Amino acid sequence: MSKSLVKSTLISGLLVTAMFSSILHADQLSNNTAEILSSPPPLPPIPEEYMPMRSPQSLQAVFKKMDKNNDERISFDEQISYQQAQKEKRKLEEFKRIIKECDKDNNGVISDKEFSAEQALFGMMPSEPTTQHNKCMLPPFARDIMDFDEDGILTIAEVKRAIMSDKPPTPKAKRKIENKLQQMEVKQKTKQFEKCDINKDQLLSLREAFAANCRITNSTEDYDAHDTNLDNYLSVEEIGKKVQSAIPENDVPPEILKSMSPLDRLEMRFFQCDKNSDERLDKDETRSKSCHVEPQLFSKADRNQDNTIEQSEMRRLRMQQSFDRNDKNHDGFLDKTEFKPEMVW
Repeated sequence: MSKSLVKSTLISGLLVTAMFSSILHADQLSNNTAEILSSPPPLPPIPEEYMPMRSPQSLQAVFKKMDKNNDERISFDEQISYQQAQKEKRKLEEFKRIIKECDKDNNGVISDKEFSAEQALFGMMPSEPTTQHNKCMLPPFARDIMDFDEDGILTIAEVKRAIMSDKPPTPKAKRKIENKLQQMEVKQKTKQFEKCDINKDQLLSLREAFAANCRITNSTEDYDAHDTNLDNYLSVEEIGKKVQSAIPENDVPPEILKSMSPLDRLEMRFFQCDKNSDERLDKDETRSKSCHVEPQLFSKADRNQDNTIEQSEMRRLRMQQSFDRNDKNHDGFLDKTEFKPEMVW
């Protein structure tokens, strides 16, 4: 596995971890809003039965399934076809689970009563174990993300559209989620304020804000940004206001970006560069100084040559690079000795 792929995998893992951490720890929500809003509803963990790379024998069984024409080698198109089929199978299983667990009265609508109380309020996963009568588990902010006609009613048809087609949130849904995230952040910080205010004077000094049991600010720069009246103290009102972070959201230190491959950087900055939020990059968007993409890489990623790059095209290019890396004899196919577990997913 190449260094660029390792870096990409690690960074992608960190971003996914940050997204779920932002939901479970509301004091960190402001730094992770971009990742949440830029992603479609996440699928559940891959079940073990869909991970057949546990042994050389099971890996060879997958090889046989991929090899549609039985020529004892795998083409890139055969690999793509198998992986897409497995992905669709997992989506369908997830959709069937949602119908079974959430639409209890079989009326084609997931009502507030069928959500847990916490999900109905914020669209979040329940923090307490679900009961036999209420175990409807949907992705975070599912009601906002999946309600495509924005009528306040979540239908099974809308859930199917979101799960099966990976549709991203609508602009209105993004705004609603941003507001909810901010409400949760303010609520959490207000609770934290009471814990940090040792002398109970309704003001936080720098010493109180950075005490061992206080996590209300991330840095002195963050503390100063909240101190809008410049009195060197923080009030509840100042803590509750959203301020511009000292580190821009979804930003990456320059030294890390410099060490990444061009494709890694493109994947990392896709949503920052997508100025018109149409879920793809055109050439003008990739010519800016902060989002420059090498013309050769752009042309290679733009598989259908429509002068735009979609995420699906970048994923395909990533998979092609992995395929080519394992194709040791460069004949355009993978034989059984070249076929590796990473080719399954």
